[in-house]
Parts: sequence; structure tokens; C-alpha cells
Amino acid sequence: MWRHLLVPLAMLASACGGGPEPTRSSGESSGSESPHSDDSVAPPTRPPLPPPVEGTFELPVRVPLATIEELIDAVLPKHEKQGYRQWTRPGRSPAIEARYEIWRDPVKVRFSGSTLRVEVPVRYAARFHARLKNPFGGKWLRVARDEAWGTKRKPLRLRLKLRTQIEISRRWELSLKTAVEPPRHGPPPGGKICTGGGFKLCVAKSSIAPQVQKQMDAELMPRIRKAAADFDRQAVRMVALRSRVERLFKQLLRPRAADHGRWMMLEPKDAALSLKREGDAIVALPALSARLSYHERKPTRVVAKLPDRASRSSLPRRSADLPEAFVPGELRALLQGL
Repeated sequence: MWRHLLVPLAMLASACGGGPEPTRSSGESSGSESPHSDDSVAPPTRPPLPPPVEGTFELPVRVPLATIEELIDAVLPKHEKQGYRQWTRPGRSPAIEARYEIWRDPVKVRFSGSTLRVEVPVRYAARFHARLKNPFGGKWLRVARDEAWGTKRKPLRLRLKLRTQIEISRRWELSLKTAVEPPRHGPPPGGKICTGGGFKLCVAKSSIAPQVQKQMDAELMPRIRKAAADFDRQAVRMVALRSRVERLFKQLLRPRAADHGRWMMLEPKDAALSLKREGDAIVALPALSARLSYHERKPTRVVAKLPDRASRSSLPRRSADLPEAFVPGELRALLQGL
């Protein structure tokens, strides 16, 4: 029994200091920790806030001319066909009835200044009846029946040119005004058409070419003008410029996260939008005159009204790079179509 009590008593005495001091290993500290121990690492110092930047921030957007060609190509008629119809006024000699078929090749687009120039190559073939007034009185003389005026294999050609003036108002409203220039015809077919029988009367095809070409223009031009007006309306509606710029402007005013847990924001002053050609594309260049500032805490969002469109030349010449954080995916999507 005593033996069982001695063991706990010996342990208690050792804990109270009555026994010998235990030896320490060589790596163990004998006193309080040194203030220079490895566990006390000083936190990294953050760099100072970058200074504010004032200048003109630009977001160039490339619109390939091929995209515009596709849009115009979609609204212009590609094929027209018309049966026999009177092409000349009653009583006029020669009297011409004709049918025709028209094919259009892909359009070609150029851009210079603020004008979009569109070239429309057209091929056509016709067949016609023609009568001449008898110079000696009596019945009219038939000189052609179902005569060819170009064929599908060897069509006649003409070129149409459209000029679209692009204007952007101070209120950020887009307007397009497309004018159609008179068609330019290629050379008419050669040869003559003649009456049969004992009395022969011939007429060179080139002599009736003005009437044929004039009638082709009368058939084609109203359709082209309507298609051009449709293009103007569709393009303005698709771009929806003012609505798009307002949304873009609001996006740019949102504070954005910066490095080291900080924030940055834009304070706008003026805005502009210009167009220029660059290679095979039109570059839309939205520009914002603003102050870019950095903050330790997230700043209150700036509430500002979209300013009227200014000219690019009136904005500060100093250009500044817009941080990538201000141009996320949804913002790039807003820019498309400008």
C-alpha cells in the first residue's frame, strides 16, 4: 500500500521544484523568446497610391469592311426577272417590247472621310421585239422578233455606285444618307436588225441602245433606291448608337478593382467618336476625356450625364491607356457595331 502512494508523491515533488532540474536539449531556448525570432516576420509594405492620370482614353473598335459588305449584300436584290412588256411610248419608232433577266455580283465597299462608297456590278440579258414606222405610210415594219440583247453566257454589264454619307449628331444620333449614282453601261451588242421581204430596212443595235438602257435603268433604279433606303434604316436600327453609347458611358463610370486591394475610377469630362479607315476595316474610335484616380477604399460611383458629342480635336491631345479592368467582356460587346 505504501509503495503505491510513494510514486505519485515523488512526481508531485518533482513538479513543485523539489527535484533536480531536467536537462534541456541543445536546440531548446532557456529563456523568453528573442524579439528577432523567425516567427515575427514584418508584413510587406504596399507601394504608394499611383498619382491620378488626366488625358484622353480611347477604345478603338475595328469593323471589317467585309462585315459591311455582307450587310449591304443582304438587302440588295440579287436576281430579277421580267416577262415581255412594252418599253417605249405608244407611237414612238422604234417600238420595243422586251423581257429581261438581271444578276448581281457581290458588292465592293470602300471608305474614305465619312463616306461609304459601294460598287454594285450587274449583269443582264434581254430579248426583244422591235417595229419601225414605215416611212412611206401604212403598217409598221417588224425588224426583230425575240432578238437577243446579251445572253446568260455573254451578258451585258452595268455598274451602279452608291454613296452613303455617315453623320453623327451632337446628341449621338446616327444618320445614313445613301445616294445612287446613274448606272454606267458597258458597250451595247454589235450587229443590225433588219426587216425581211423585198423591201429591206436595217437598224443598228447601237441606235436603239439608248432606249434599251434607259428602260433597264427605269426597271432597276427604283429597286436599288428602295434597297438603299432599307439599308440606311436597318443599319441605324442595328447600331442604336445613342443607346449603346449611354450604356458604354455608364459602364466606364463604375469603380474597378486595382492591384493590392485598391480601387480606381474614371471621372469623365468630354466624349467624342470618330471614324477612320485602317487597312481593310473601319475603325470606330470612342474617346473619353477623363481623370483616372486610385483609392484605398471603394469609392462612390460617379453619377454623370452623358455629355454631348465633342469633336476629337477639342479633347486633350495627351492619350492615355485605359486599364484592362475597364474593358471587360460585356463592355467589348457593347462596342461591337459602332
